[in-house]
Amino acid sequence: MDRAQEAQRKIPAFGQTLGIRIVSYRPEELVGELACDDKFKNRNGVLHGGAVLGFADALGGLAAAMTLGEGETTTTIESKVNFIRSVPIGGVARGVCIPVHLGRRLTVW
Repeated sequence: MDRAQEAQRKIPAFGQTLGIRIVSYRPEELVGELACDDKFKNRNGVLHGGAVLGFADALGGLAAAMTLGEGETTTTIESKVNFIRSVPIGGVARGVCIPVHLGRRLTVW
């Protein structure tokens, strides 16, 4: 099994509900995709901000979890999104998660 398949298997239930697909995984980069279909449409007809944040949080949590040892766990302590432009319905959102900081007790993705 390759690393992307391993990461795909480790997506928690929420990420599975969103339909996240892992494209590739290396310790220095996790890439995922989210199909932007009608179930995620906001009142303006574009991808809902909550779906964007859920997608980002799921990727970040998965990337962090992939670095943990046996018996270790992770949790999100902060999430923030700035919306630069909308994501159209019918397309695919691509998320790239890279480690900005890998400390002993805190990682930033």
